[in-house]
Amino acid sequence: MYDGFKAPMTDTLLNRLISDLGAERKAAMKEACITLTQYQEKKVVDRLVMELKNNDPDIRRNAAYILGRMGSKEAENGLIPLLEDENPTVRMSACNALGQVGGEKAEDVLIRLISDKLIGESAQGAVGRILERKHAEKEKNGSGEMTLTDLSRGQIIKERQEFMEKADGLLSRMKRITRNDPPEPIAKKPLRKYIY
Repeated sequence: MYDGFKAPMTDTLLNRLISDLGAERKAAMKEACITLTQYQEKKVVDRLVMELKNNDPDIRRNAAYILGRMGSKEAENGLIPLLEDENPTVRMSACNALGQVGGEKAEDVLIRLISDKLIGESAQGAVGRILERKHAEKEKNGSGEMTLTDLSRGQIIKERQEFMEKADGLLSRMKRITRNDPPEPIAKKPLRKYIY
């Protein structure tokens, strides 16, 4: 269907590619994603941003993916609301796309989502990519040092991750207690050693 030939983007072609983003056939969906990623035109970006509000979750997910792959900074404001989508795959796709194109605003929202059970890891990865991109831009501009704000955000991410690990441990202990499971042995040393 799309054989690598880059035809001029017409409204008819754009409509067909957008409809293929929600196609039942995975091959057609994949080809539409690949083809749309190659078009860096404003009307394609605008249409994809508009499709982020589509009723079909496959179209929303794929539009977010394509906007991330295109590196379209204009898509940030359209992608942020998808972080609260009812479909977890759409939310993860939005996280990943924001990791590619997001700025300060996306970074702040993603930091708050790191503790989310479903997309916390995607949000953490996205924040990491944003910080890496910011650091690379600073090095390119000659001021290769991370700012105090960047360092504190990195520390916040690390502390939240440690907190979540501790919270998971506490929850598992609480579940064990409420099920009346026997407690874990404190030491597995023989008792004879402690008897005189």
